[in-house]
Amino acid sequence: YAGLSGALHGFIVAGVLVNKRHKFWINGVLIALVFAKVINENSPGYQSNELQNLLPVAVAYSAHLYGALAGLAFGLIHLLIIKLTRKT
Repeated sequence: YAGLSGALHGFIVAGVLVNKRHKFWINGVLIALVFAKVINENSPGYQSNELQNLLPVAVAYSAHLYGALAGLAFGLIHLLIIKLTRKT
């Protein structure tokens, strides 16, 4: 196990980014919350003893960051492709 949660963070960010069911500002708030969580996890002095006690393996917090950044990149590329291929 290493990185599954990072992939989930990526899917969440990409999915919210391309979501058309909700207003843009709601999607923006959700993405901001995910990145606030990831930044908090990667800040110096962050300790998650409760989470570590629940899981039998170490949590790779950097995988959350890389997954969220990859989801952001893929979501933006998807939106760019849609915009470029849309006929006006």
